[in-house]
Amino acid sequence: MASTINWLGRVDRILLAISLVTSTAYWALHALRPYPGSVLLKWIPIAILALLGLMNIESAQGLLLALALLAHSAGDVLLGMEKRELFVPAIVAFLIGHVLYILVFRMDLPQEWHVSAARWVLVVGVLVYAAGMSVVLLPRMPGHLIVPVIVYIIAITAMAITGVLAEYRTQWIALGAICYVISDSIIAINLFVHPFAWSGYVSWPLYYIAQAFITLGILYEMIVTRG
Repeated sequence: MASTINWLGRVDRILLAISLVTSTAYWALHALRPYPGSVLLKWIPIAILALLGLMNIESAQGLLLALALLAHSAGDVLLGMEKRELFVPAIVAFLIGHVLYILVFRMDLPQEWHVSAARWVLVVGVLVYAAGMSVVLLPRMPGHLIVPVIVYIIAITAMAITGVLAEYRTQWIALGAICYVISDSIIAINLFVHPFAWSGYVSWPLYYIAQAFITLGILYEMIVTRG
């Protein structure tokens, strides 16, 4: 990735700045939730990233990126409402987002599987981490959530693995995928294992970094590397 974002257009950079500022504002006001507009403030940062994707659609990959971000932003809204009956719909929204990310990354998987040892180490690490989280989480979950969560764990693990294995000029996408896994595991531990007050202050920055890195990484490939 270039050391700056000058490869983005002026409007794109302004939108990215708004996304970052609103994400930081949501993080800073975390302890005050719920407050008027908190769900909207949570939705805006990722929705703007989706808009960046839509503004730079040059291929099916760009469209899939935008749709993935829109699905994640819908999940943010559903989860942000903090209603028990919306938890599964939120999981479904994020699940759709992960499937779309898998389709995005799949387009850049190496055809002959000439992958570095470091990437395979990361893949094994992701698998071990996912297995460990499953062992910790599943016994503590209500019965009706076990199947949806298992499906979700499989999807996010597959997303992270494809993000790590895909061939890109930068490491931002692989790093973003891993940050996403860590962010979700913090949320899950807070919800089902042991609540801790500072979880949102860690999970949200990791989540936003994940989405921003994936978005910018794919846009860089489309605009600079292939442009």
